[in-house]
Amino acid sequence: MLDFLGDIDGIISKVTDQPFTLVGHSLGSVISAIFTSIRPQLVKHLVLVETVLPPESNMDETSSQLATHLDYLTQPPEHPRVCHRGSRRRSLTSSNTGPVSWLCPATGQTH
Repeated sequence: MLDFLGDIDGIISKVTDQPFTLVGHSLGSVISAIFTSIRPQLVKHLVLVETVLPPESNMDETSSQLATHLDYLTQPPEHPRVCHRGSRRRSLTSSNTGPVSWLCPATGQTH
């Protein structure tokens, strides 16, 4: 987030020394709002398009939903490992005369 704010600060200092109109879309609207709160003297007008806000609902419910999403991001569930035909390695049995078997690198199982 600091990188984005620093980018705006750096660009603006090169472009103008007058208050300007800042327009942000989606995540950019959140960054624009934060920038405006830090440097209000630089922003004449702030336009937020499709800003990312929690829905109008119970704040406890919104907080719980956000916590659930964050928990999922930090500890996603383990999904089963699947061996795809393209990722299989062909290996011969130890006698080199028997049937061909396939080793799945994802599971370590021979097929």
